[in-house]
Amino acid sequence: MKRVTFANTEGTAKEVNIKISFGYLLFGPIYLLAKGMIFRGILFTLLYTVVLWYGLFDLIHPLLAGHVPGMFIDWMLHVKDFYWILVGVLAVVHVLMVFMAPRALVKKLFKKGYVPYCEIDTQMLIKGNLA
Repeated sequence: MKRVTFANTEGTAKEVNIKISFGYLLFGPIYLLAKGMIFRGILFTLLYTVVLWYGLFDLIHPLLAGHVPGMFIDWMLHVKDFYWILVGVLAVVHVLMVFMAPRALVKKLFKKGYVPYCEIDTQMLIKGNLA
């Protein structure tokens, strides 16, 4: 596990894992929201919600039948046939984000004015193609 320490001019230091995000692996988009990446967190929360909501379509179909236009329900019936493909795509996106979340966090820290604490941290960022 490779961790890099960042510091700003005020003396605040933050330590970041640069290879894999165990927080995103366990908590998904909630991790992004907790780290302050609001746009990405909301985007991925919506993605996860929509994909998993289609799996519950058989349970909510009777509730929607009288309140939602028939065109929307017909479209959802066609998408329901591809539910496991959508779950597979979501799983691939989740795994990719486990590796991409640390990169986004490093970029966010650079924008906030944080710099690597010492030369070893700088070399680790260069080696990981993050600097």
